[in-house]
Amino acid sequence: MQVKERCHYSQNTKCTCQPGFFCSYQLEEDSCDICTRHSTAPPGFRVTQVGTETQDVKFEPCPPGTFSSKEMSLSCVKWTDCSEKDMVKTRSGNATSDVVCEPLPQSHLPLILGLGIPAALIPPAFLLAFLLWRKKAFGKKKEVQAEQPQEKEHMMTPIQETAPNIGEPSYA
Repeated sequence: MQVKERCHYSQNTKCTCQPGFFCSYQLEEDSCDICTRHSTAPPGFRVTQVGTETQDVKFEPCPPGTFSSKEMSLSCVKWTDCSEKDMVKTRSGNATSDVVCEPLPQSHLPLILGLGIPAALIPPAFLLAFLLWRKKAFGKKKEVQAEQPQEKEHMMTPIQETAPNIGEPSYA
């Protein structure tokens, strides 16, 4: 308590409360007889009315989906929405703490696609190239073989000339 007005011959001393206290009992108007410390709003609550010389602090619990982590918070903060940050919630929030978000698990899909698609396409491409090369190579051999018999048809088969008489021509 602290003195508000000193006493004199026609009135008693008038007292008031120090900052951080409020008057919880008074016999005479304009003077306080008992001062009480202001209540403290704990974490998980928000102050709805600041304490005065005559009234205590008023506070209420944080609404669902919000929190306050400090004493005497004037407001409650909305829980973080992890999905807005491309994160995943790993711990739920409560009246005194926010939700805990962590980065989304790394996807191995880009790596799988980056390595898997070429790995799946390269062997068939080599096989196709080999088959085309082989077909082309055998095609040339068949052309050469097909051309050779034609040349033989135009060629005359040599006939052995044997004459009954050596040195004389034979006419067939």
